[in-house]
Amino acid sequence: MKTKMKTKILSLILILLVSFVCVTCSNSKKQEYFYENGNIKERLIYSNKKDTSFYSVTRYYLNGQISEKGTIKDGYKEGTWEYWYSDGEIRWKENFSKGIYQKPINVVPAVAFQKDTLYVGEKVYMRVKSKKSLIKDFNIGCSNGIVQRADNGDLYDFMVIPARKGILKLYIFSTVEGINENTITQTFTVY
Repeated sequence: MKTKMKTKILSLILILLVSFVCVTCSNSKKQEYFYENGNIKERLIYSNKKDTSFYSVTRYYLNGQISEKGTIKDGYKEGTWEYWYSDGEIRWKENFSKGIYQKPINVVPAVAFQKDTLYVGEKVYMRVKSKKSLIKDFNIGCSNGIVQRADNGDLYDFMVIPARKGILKLYIFSTVEGINENTITQTFTVY
C-alpha cells in the first residue's frame, strides 16, 4: 500500500514538474532564418512572447560558425556584442548602451601573423587583437612595406608585404584620435 502511494506521489510530482517546464518554455519565442543550404543564418530569441522589445540575436556564417551575438532592446543594440571570424576565433567585442557604442578604455592591441617569419616581397596575413577586447575602430600602417585590408574574406583583417630586409614597424592607431601618444608601435624583423 505504501509503495502504491509513493508511486502516485512521485507520478504527481513528475506531472507537475513537466507542466511547469512546459509553461515556462512556452513563455519565450524563437525565430530562425536559414541559408539555402539549410544551415542556420540567424536566430532571434524573445524572452517574453508578449514583449518583443528585448531579444537576443545570434548570426551565423554559411559554414555554421557564429559570426555575431548580442541583445537588442527597444530596437537598439544593448550590452556586450561579440564578433567572430569564420574559423571560430573571436574577432572583437564591443559594448552598447541604447545603441551607442561605448569606447573601450586601455585596449592594447597585438598582432597575430599567419606565419612566424616575414620575408621581403612575401604577402603575410595578420589579425589585430587585444587581451581585454578585440578592437574595431583603428587604422594600421607600417614602415618598410605595405599594409592592406585582407583579400581573403574574413579570416584575417590585413596583409603585410615587406619591402626590404631589416626592421618593419607597424603603427596601430584609433580612427577617432589619429596618430598621437596612444599610437601603438610594434617592431618585426624582415628576412
